Amino acid sequence: MSRMTREENLHWLNEEIRTWENECQSKHPIKEALYAARRALEQEPRWIPVSEGLPKDIKPVQITWKNNDPETYYQDIKGKHFTGTAHYKDGKWYWYSDVTEDFLAEYGRCDICEFDSAIEVVAWMPMAEPYEAESEDKE
Repeated sequence: MSRMTREENLHWLNEEIRTWENECQSKHPIKEALYAARRALEQEPRWIPVSEGLPKDIKPVQITWKNNDPETYYQDIKGKHFTGTAHYKDGKWYWYSDVTEDFLAEYGRCDICEFDSAIEVVAWMPMAEPYEAESEDKE
């Protein structure tokens, strides 16, 4: 049996929610669990193919990229997918560094961090939120 896609999972959850709404008008633990599962799935970060859209600002994003024309000593990586962190601005991709975002904001470019023409970004996703420990209210 193959794994369901995100869209298939959302469709299934919506069908189950409709069934439970028709069967049970009051709160029910299963119905509440289905709502929670749908919210979690909708909020889950996902890879966005660049053909579907590009980042809107210069904030760093996670990327999947490949090198279509590596140097001869790197031929074994040709076309393989890798992940990294980058910025996107005005139709160009830039490797992430501590100063890239500042350069892009102030000067509109960062030549040393710009991708060369052999690098192709396949997909991207927003960066995860930083971890914060849950606060424990001790009384």
